[in-house]
Amino acid sequence: MPAESLSPEDPPPSSLPPAAPADSPDLRPAYERAFELLLREQWEPAEAAMRDVAQRTVDLELRGAANELARYAHEMDARAETGPKRTSGRASFVATTTLAAFYAGFVLDDVLAVEDIKAQTLVVTGVTFAGFTASLMGSRGKKVTESMASTYANGLFVGAANGLLLAPRLGIDPDSDSSADGEVRDTYLGFGLATMAAGGAAGLYLADRYDPTPAQAQFAGLMGTNGLATVGLGLLIALPEDMDYRNVLTLLALGLDVGVVGGAVGGRDLTWSKSRLTYVSLGEFLGALTGAALTIVAVEPDTDDGLRAGAGLVLAGMWGGFGLAAHLTRDMAPDPRYRTAGPTVTVMPTLGEQSRGLAIGGTF
Repeated sequence: MPAESLSPEDPPPSSLPPAAPADSPDLRPAYERAFELLLREQWEPAEAAMRDVAQRTVDLELRGAANELARYAHEMDARAETGPKRTSGRASFVATTTLAAFYAGFVLDDVLAVEDIKAQTLVVTGVTFAGFTASLMGSRGKKVTESMASTYANGLFVGAANGLLLAPRLGIDPDSDSSADGEVRDTYLGFGLATMAAGGAAGLYLADRYDPTPAQAQFAGLMGTNGLATVGLGLLIALPEDMDYRNVLTLLALGLDVGVVGGAVGGRDLTWSKSRLTYVSLGEFLGALTGAALTIVAVEPDTDDGLRAGAGLVLAGMWGGFGLAAHLTRDMAPDPRYRTAGPTVTVMPTLGEQSRGLAIGGTF
């Protein structure tokens, strides 16, 4: 066929250059989401998200920024594993272990039936310093975050409380003629010490496994204490007749455990900062103190009705203080993990073979 030629009437060919490739509209929002992960100090997912943006974009400037921020996230993640954040809870861990060793010294003193006051002092002091030295040297170079220290302390408390409360139900009575000194049964004290150690180990494992924020870690312990107090005060309000003391202790342990589990499960998405949780804890303490003061001043706690009323006032004050403090602190900044960037909008030109326009992307 002969080659076609343009007639004078034909329009001239388009003089526009070919359209430059452009990023997809969803890339800029993806970059903003990756940046939010940086603000939350979620280094590993932030690095992965920035790498993904850098690989997908055709904008050289955006690619360079994403690569540099991915490098920053990688370095911060490495420092978090080796720097101050990794060992931020070491001091609390050592202090808690020392106090636990102090208790263990008294248990050992009772088990060994030490009667001389000088020997008793040496036993308690020696065990306490042994616990301090072991925890200080053993935690050197190890990962002990603030959250791990909090759950460790909660685990020691919950473990010891469960052991001492449930031991009678398991046939380990606190008073027995078989004790070495005739006061508290050695098996009972040893059982409480063993459950305390198991609880502390479980707390460390769970914190390392699930990585809660410091407030989330402490919230579980706070709810456990509240559960224990709620059941105890509820029993004072009900004043059941002829209830075996084993049943009372079992109910107290149940309240503690339900509170801990509820706080751990319900607090998984808790965005509170540690400071806010401190204020809430203080608020419920002041509420319970107010209820106790009203009981002494305005109620006759010596009678059954007065005792019921007083327990009700303390219980209402405790939970009322919790709720009021949580409401009043609602505008406090959340934990850094849950802080997000403000709305961002990006306007980008788009070019096509048949059209031109603008694309809008960002977070809203």
